[in-house]
Parts: sequence; structure tokens; C-alpha cells
Amino acid sequence: MEQRDVSHHRCKNGPQPKITIPLPDRLHTLPRRGWKLEIHIIGGRATLENHFSGIELSESYGCPEGVKPSRLLLPVDVWTRANAETVDALAPYLARLEAKLGPATPVLLCPEGLEQWRETFRICQACEIWDVHGKWVTGNTPNFGPGIKERFEIASKITTDEYASESLKKVDIQEHIKNLISPETVIVIPTSPGPAPLREEPEIALNDFRMRAFEMLCTAGLAGLPQLSVPSGHVDHGPVGLSLIGSFGQDRQLISLASVLDDTTET
Repeated sequence: MEQRDVSHHRCKNGPQPKITIPLPDRLHTLPRRGWKLEIHIIGGRATLENHFSGIELSESYGCPEGVKPSRLLLPVDVWTRANAETVDALAPYLARLEAKLGPATPVLLCPEGLEQWRETFRICQACEIWDVHGKWVTGNTPNFGPGIKERFEIASKITTDEYASESLKKVDIQEHIKNLISPETVIVIPTSPGPAPLREEPEIALNDFRMRAFEMLCTAGLAGLPQLSVPSGHVDHGPVGLSLIGSFGQDRQLISLASVLDDTTET
């Protein structure tokens, strides 16, 4: 059974009853029928449980079988973005992963600083979002909440030249990552700085979490690589995860590795 956090923010609520919401079997994006998916709301947090394996899902989509991984990379610049409590919570899961693949090799993922990659990702993403949604936003003037409104305003002001410049940097980043990771290599990082922030957190704290999360998560998006997050413990009653990033086309490699890690965790 796989469980994933699907909430954006957490609530400071007391114990709540478990609410199960069965989803209909008319999920046209899934190539098979009969899978059972449920949403659970526990303590103000929504989670999605699916009662099928990742291997079944990847096979049904025709994903090629992955290469057996033999090398584990640990980007120290990414791990420093995570809270100390998160690193501590992930340590036992990282140890289990190293027991399968051998000791992780520390590397510096971005020599020029992850802030540079974050900005390239942010500008490219914002420009593409405005390209898709800008006409609707301009025509409907929706009442966006704090933060979202400002980010759409920023996206609307990104110039074609800015996007072209960052797109060239994106190509350089892709080449750098391609030279770093082979089909047998898996990069392991925390999925986020910590658990989802509380809704009551001040905007400055939310922005800090968002910027660190961007720096941690932009690698796979910029390089076009598969990334899989495995639930790996809790911090302050909120879930945290360990992410696996593989070489291009190695989706099933990550699913198989995550399945092994999950089986080890359950024993």
C-alpha cells in the first residue's frame, strides 16, 4: 500500500476521525480497471492511498524495464537545504538504501550555487505558466490569494529575451547533469525542507520554505529526469519523503528501488 501526502498546508487541529472517500472506477487516465483508490483525511491532512503497485502501473503504461542501479549519489548542497530534523528522520531510510547499493558518494550538484538553478527554473516555469494561463487571467481577473496573485504578476512581466536567456542556461544544466548521472546511477535527496508548513505560518516563513523547496526540486525538472518520492518518516507529526532521481528513461528503475525500500521499511 502506498500513501502520499496531497495537502499543501497543514492545520493545527486536534484528533479527527478518519474519513474515507472512495474514488469512482471511471478514471480514464488509468489503463486498467479494478484499482481501489481512497482519500483519507486524518488530523486535517489529506492522503491518497492506492492499492496497486508501482510496478503494475509502469508495466501497464509500457515503461521499459530499468537498468539495475549500482551507484548512489548524495548531493550535499541539496541536503543542506533540508531542516536538521528532516535529515535525522530520513537517516534510517538512507541507510537502508545504502545497504542495497553501497555507500552514497557525496557530490556538489551545482558548483555555481543552487540559487542560480532555482532562478532558471522559476523564470522558465513562470513564463510557460503565463503562456498557458495568461489570457484567462487577464480576461477574468480572478481573486487570487496572497502570494499567488503576486507570482502571476511577476510571470506576466517576464520578457521573451529573459526566457530565451534562461532557456540557454537550462540546456547547459541538462548537459551538466547528463555528464554526472549514468543509467546505473541514482541521486538521493530529501523531497522537501520539511513537512508541509502550517497554514498559520507567516508569509516570510512560507516564502523561505518555497525557495528552499525550489532549490531542492528543480534538478529533475530542469534536466527532464524522473523523480520519485518515497514516504520516509515524520517530523512534527507531518510526513517527509526521500526522493530518488534517475537517468533519462529510468522510471521503472526508481519504482523497483522504491518498492525494495518500502518492503524493507515494513519488515
